Amino acid sequence: MKRTKGELQRVSEPAQVRSLIEAEYERTGGVFRLLPAWVGRPGIVVPGRRIRLGADYMSQDLAVNERWLASVTFSDNGVYNRICPDDHGLSYLRVGNAKVLLRDAIDECSELLLGRGRTWDVLPKFFDNWHRIPFHLHPCDDHCSPGLLGKPESYHFPEELNTNRNASPETPIGVDEFFSDEQVLAYLRNYFLGDNRLTDL
Repeated sequence: MKRTKGELQRVSEPAQVRSLIEAEYERTGGVFRLLPAWVGRPGIVVPGRRIRLGADYMSQDLAVNERWLASVTFSDNGVYNRICPDDHGLSYLRVGNAKVLLRDAIDECSELLLGRGRTWDVLPKFFDNWHRIPFHLHPCDDHCSPGLLGKPESYHFPEELNTNRNASPETPIGVDEFFSDEQVLAYLRNYFLGDNRLTDL
């Protein structure tokens, strides 16, 4: 594949991946350089401009409002996947003039990178939202279909990174007991139609 000047060569052939990762491990003592993984989200998400991407952060359908760190997870945007790259959300390791998916590196060199019997099951992110994100739930392992894993999640907002408080510097937790289960369910069913407005409750 022909590359333009300055573009990194993507290496995915298993033997080449292993060779590159082992050589870089030897050279740096196990310290690898990660390339930024920018993630675009559809419609209802408005970036807060904290991650300073300039003017090229929005299209008609998507806006970049997340940076994923050390990600082996594809960023699934449902119907919008048709306009997302095939490596959307996946992190690359930079090795010289080459780049290797972190996922491929772990597949080929898991003991070297993680130690015996360990897996990479975390996904740190920088969120950059102007408004609150819509209320949603991530199931734990007990509530997932067979073969799928849960998604434990926590949020941290360091003061020094929040010089711009944007439109909603708080997150509502819980539902007013005045509302019935049926009313809550009606809002939840509207999740895929846009902002389900569940925070009104």
